[in-house]
Formats: sequence, structure tokens, C-alpha cells
Amino acid sequence: MDNHYVYQPSLCITLQGGKEILIGDETLSYGPMQCLVVGLDLPACGRIVTASPDEPFVGITVEFDTAIMREVLAQLGTSVGPTSNPGRSMFVADVDGALADCVLRMVRLTETPQAISILYPALMREFY
Repeated sequence: MDNHYVYQPSLCITLQGGKEILIGDETLSYGPMQCLVVGLDLPACGRIVTASPDEPFVGITVEFDTAIMREVLAQLGTSVGPTSNPGRSMFVADVDGALADCVLRMVRLTETPQAISILYPALMREFY
């Protein structure tokens, strides 16, 4: 079943299964340990394409907090202004290395709900 949705700036991470997103005439497909990076509000149509009762689709979405992101980038000395070549506003990327480690810790944080308010802010700064 297709779901029409306006995607907010976010990282949509697939942990299990697969998904397709149709934006304009382009179809973006992503599977386990891949993500859809959304840079601005965009209307799109998405559907789960790989899932079963034994292995359901599992994914998480992390919406970007642009204020915190800008603060972190400024502290790193990274420019946050517009560029002459802004690139694509929605694309697929692999989730590996430090990002995969950060996502794993986010998921594990659900096992200790009492720690979320303490650890989540620092984890999000690391994520950005």
C-alpha cells in the first residue's frame, strides 16, 4: 500500500526489510542499514517492499532539530550557509561506522527509559 506523506528534514533508517520512495519521476530504494536522508519538507509516496510475518519491516526516523544541528556545526567550525551547488534534498546512504554505532545506542536507549532524558540530548549532538 502506498503512503503519501510530506517528509520533514530527517533521517529514515531501515533496520530490517526494505522500502521505496517515489519523488517526482524518481524511485529511491533502501534496505537494511541504509537510510533516506531528507533535507527539506518534500511530498513523496512511500511503500514497504520487503517484509514478512517472520521478518517485519523495522525502521526508525530521526527528525532533524536544525537549531541543535547548526550549533554543533558552528562549534565544529563547519559552514552552515547556502552553497552554489545545494545538491539533492532527498537521497539514500549507507548507515555504517560511527553513525551505525550512534543509531544502535539510540535503539538500546529504549531498554532504559529512565535514562532517555539524561542521555538522549548528548546522543543527538553526537548524531549531528
